[in-house]
Amino acid sequence: MVLEQLKVPIVLAPLAGGPSTAELAAAVASTGGLGFLAAGYLTAAELSERIRRTRELSDGQIAANLFVPGSSAAEPGSYQPYCQQLARWARERDLPLGEPRYSDDDWQAKLELLLREGLPVVSFTFGCPERQVLDALRDAGSEVWITVTSPEEADEAEAAGADVLVVQGAEAGGHRASFIDRPDLPLYGLLPLLSLIRSGSPLPLVASGAIATGKALAAVLCAGARAAQIGTAFMLCPEAGTSEVHRAALRTQADTGLTRAFTGRLARGIRNQFMDQFSSAAPIAYPELHYVTSPLRRRAREQGEAELVNLWAGEAHALAQPLPAVDVVRRLVAETEVALRRAVAQGARSAASVVAVDELRALADRWYEAWNAHDLDRILSHYAEDIVFSSPFIAALGVDPSGTVIGKPALRAYWGLALKRFPELRFEPTAALFGSSSVTLVYRAVEGLQAAEVVELGRDGLIVRASAHYDRLP
Repeated sequence: MVLEQLKVPIVLAPLAGGPSTAELAAAVASTGGLGFLAAGYLTAAELSERIRRTRELSDGQIAANLFVPGSSAAEPGSYQPYCQQLARWARERDLPLGEPRYSDDDWQAKLELLLREGLPVVSFTFGCPERQVLDALRDAGSEVWITVTSPEEADEAEAAGADVLVVQGAEAGGHRASFIDRPDLPLYGLLPLLSLIRSGSPLPLVASGAIATGKALAAVLCAGARAAQIGTAFMLCPEAGTSEVHRAALRTQADTGLTRAFTGRLARGIRNQFMDQFSSAAPIAYPELHYVTSPLRRRAREQGEAELVNLWAGEAHALAQPLPAVDVVRRLVAETEVALRRAVAQGARSAASVVAVDELRALADRWYEAWNAHDLDRILSHYAEDIVFSSPFIAALGVDPSGTVIGKPALRAYWGLALKRFPELRFEPTAALFGSSSVTLVYRAVEGLQAAEVVELGRDGLIVRASAHYDRLP
């Protein structure tokens, strides 16, 4: 199974409609994750070229995602009033619109291409193909992943023979992957949906929806997912094809909302004028309305007019960072490891015995004495082997950009570097707060800065977690 072969539990979301590029997929694949290419809105020939280019750039695991076409075109009467409303509005502003039309997005040609290519994974959105399609892809060497948004869709995908379920929460950016778009579409948050599907299906799960930090990735792994499919967090990467107007919007704290105004299918994006004005009137008519607004959105992107662009984004878009994809993956992995270790340590602390105040006070005295002697062996004797230590100095000294180190060897290396940088370092205690199994030490340190350090003890009386905070950095 591909999930077992990944070095990191990170799957690049397909990101159809612009952000998806061969360079982005290859970058994620090269880190040991799974790099998805979006087939949506491409011809089979264009998809073939992107697969070729991605393979040229990376020998890692890559995949392709297809949109499952609707069974029939929307009834014209359902969308004509909306199109007429848009036409009047656009005419007054001299804005371009297209004509509504149905398309299967080059479905058969893309399927035939993927049967020839034999990619490690082929995934589907907007539905679940018939079993014979899934069987044919498996015979060609591909695992089949189905994106689901409800327990009912998960049951259907499992019955059809899916190998993996991609579980999309309501927080996710872009189109809802629902098999059928309808007015009463259920919207499950990611963690509840993972729990519901996990309780009824043995299939491996990949979580999708506003996962932008290691803490969020750790949360879905703890909830039963084998990996996270992450999209918005990669959209500011230089390898992504995200437009400049979209990048600017992602950097803001703007709210997101669900709308059918741009495409006739429910999708989450950053709220703007077009969404606010037309969402309430927009019917269910995909892809017909996608083609109607496509010229408008294209011109708006070219002219940098954010109020008229479909700014697809997950709810945590403000956490995205403009870093190379490899650095985004490294950051997520490092943060996830810290979060998981903290969760384990928290569990240990929850079961820890209460430590007497006199013992905590004696520990603090020994700690200060060892520190002021610059005796790293004595200092480290108070710490557990898997200590999780956080401090802004860790990032400032270039040890780790996350500001956290894990384990005694890493902590020794950091403190050794700190003592070289500040050879006259001494701590002057000014206050202490004692809890049942923790101490908050308040002291003056180098160059008179004020520090507060929280140390938390495990069952054996060793420090399992410590976090230092300063009023400034020297």
